[in-house]
Parts: sequence; C-alpha cells; structure tokens
Amino acid sequence: MTMSVPPGDPPPASWRAPWKGVPIPAWRYFREVSSTQDVARAWAEAGAWEGCLVVAEAQTRGRGREGRAWWSKPGGSLTFSVIVRPREQEGPFLGHLAGMAALAVCQVLEEEGLHPSIKWPNDILLAGRKAAGILIETSWEQGPVPAYAIVGIGLNVKTEALPPSDQVDFPATALEMHWKKPVPRARLLVRIWRALFHWRIRVGRRTLWERWEARLAYREQQVLVMVGDQTRRGQLLGLTPDGRLRVRWELGEEDALLTATHLRPLGKT
Repeated sequence: MTMSVPPGDPPPASWRAPWKGVPIPAWRYFREVSSTQDVARAWAEAGAWEGCLVVAEAQTRGRGREGRAWWSKPGGSLTFSVIVRPREQEGPFLGHLAGMAALAVCQVLEEEGLHPSIKWPNDILLAGRKAAGILIETSWEQGPVPAYAIVGIGLNVKTEALPPSDQVDFPATALEMHWKKPVPRARLLVRIWRALFHWRIRVGRRTLWERWEARLAYREQQVLVMVGDQTRRGQLLGLTPDGRLRVRWELGEEDALLTATHLRPLGKT
C-alpha cells in the first residue's frame, strides 16, 4: 500500500529565506512527522525528482541504522531526508552514498573550523563523540541500481537534543558544544544540501573515495569490529574503492567489510 504524501506545514520565514536562489527541485517542512525517511519514500514513490528534501522539527518515530531510534527534539536537532536516484553506472558504488553524505556534513563543519571525522559507515564524530548520523534506505524494483535511495541525516544541534546516556550505544555530542556560537539550523541545512550535491556528482570517482578515507576515524588503529554475532580484533587499514572497510585481523589476514554492527577503538566498549 502506497503512503500518501503529506503536503507539509508552511515554513517560517527564517526557514524560507536561505533557499532563495538555490536550485532545489522542491522541499517540504514539517513541524512534526513520524519520520522524514517515510515521507521522502512516499514522495519518491510518487515520482519526486532527485534532490527533493524533507525536513522536520521533530520526529515521533525517527530511526537510525540497524533499526535504532533517532532522537529529534523541536529546535534542538536538524533532521532531514533527501531523494537520490542512482544511475546505472553507479551500481558498483552504492556504498559511496554514505560517504557522499558524510563528506557533505564534514565539509560544512570544516568550513566553521571544526575537525570532524567519519566513523564508518555512517556517523560523524566531533572530539570522538557522535554529532550526526546517516541512514541510507533504498527501494529496488529491477536492474542494477535501486529505483531511488533516501539519504537521511540527523544532527544534534543543541545539548537538549541529546538522548539519555543509558539509551545510546556510543557517546554523543552536540554542535553547539563545538561551534561556540548560535547554530543557524536553516542555513546549515542549505549548506549541507549544496555540499551533498557537490559530492553527488563524484559518486564512483576516486576523489570521493580518497577524501572519505582521509577523514576515517581510527585509521591505522586497533579496533573491535562486530561482524554478525562475532566480535573480532584487528587494525583498521582504510577503505576499498567501492567504500568497504579494510581490516587486518589479529592473525594477519585482511578483509573488506560491507557492513559491521559495532566498530570501536580498542579499549572502548
């Protein structure tokens, strides 16, 4: 059953102004929604173009990777989803979509003098703590690439948006703890959207892979990695050209991982 596409709420002037002159196909603002991913998926099913965006002040059923809940408090977070329609030649590089989104966020934070790193495959760290998360969801019909992908990004902007420490699987932080000035969420959204499409045209290219690898957290360090239900120890080497994680295990063999449910530097659980 196809979900109808809600029209959204009238965005405040402060959210409209930064989009003036920006060539986005369309965007929808919500004061509250179940999940920006769900709305973007319904919009994509209805034929929305690549680049269309859904942003919400709050989510009642926001989610992250592996089905985890994603907190989203009004005024305290920046939570949005963007529709992407992969091209046939990008089939071998779908892993780059996570790198594309991570690099977009990192680029904007670096422009503000911050020093983010990327905890593969989908977290942005500041001072070793999670400041943002990325969720890529795809819809397959037939052929070598999905009909569309929904790129979801959530950033903790204010400390009040941080979930209780006993409800997170990794230490969290908020942008305002590092930015040292008020964080303009609407302008930040526009900047990240622009950066996203700077990297979008580089999916499948060496440039994206190299920049992603250069910002990789724990590179050349000893790490604990959970693969399936097994936790293994090894050295994080970097990335393969298609975005898989390269690890050298304790006994010396090397592996390239498509997924891992748990990645930590040795000594941290």
